[in-house]
Amino acid sequence: MSRCPFAFWLIPAAPAYETFAEIIRNLAQQYEAVPFEPHVTFFVGENHPQETLLQLGAELAQTHPPLTLTGQVVNFSASFFKTVFVAFFDDPILTSLYRQTAVALDDHEYKLDPHMSLIYKNTAVSTKKKIVQSLKYELSTVPFDTIKLVFPNPETGDFTDISGWHIVQSWKLGEGGDDLI
Repeated sequence: MSRCPFAFWLIPAAPAYETFAEIIRNLAQQYEAVPFEPHVTFFVGENHPQETLLQLGAELAQTHPPLTLTGQVVNFSASFFKTVFVAFFDDPILTSLYRQTAVALDDHEYKLDPHMSLIYKNTAVSTKKKIVQSLKYELSTVPFDTIKLVFPNPETGDFTDISGWHIVQSWKLGEGGDDLI
């Protein structure tokens, strides 16, 4: 597989990773949804060779330090990919990751909207409101130290098939290299 849809994610550092993973697991269990890894998507694209994406991921990790995002609000939306989420304020390092990716791939269609989804599920507005009200998460700063390259299910090429997500490669921010974490 050399070309398909892809995403670049930021992954929270411990212990924030464990906190969000637990929230996501609990919501998935309670609302019969698929659990997933906590992340902030900073770029989504398609039709770029995997080798190019791997080189870019290593370059992004090498040229950007770990970063901290500040939570803005817990909210919900009509979008499947923002069912219930934590919105983050913009950050210069995050913006640089996004811009460097867009320029390197000559792909400017994706619009950066920093947020971390807590559940993916098509559900009623009343249920989304209930979820938001039930969350005990206090907005704070969240450290991020890893980038991941993610592909959807190769059979469907569809990111809505959450259980089919495939982590292709991981890089520690500030380290570069090409070691799989």
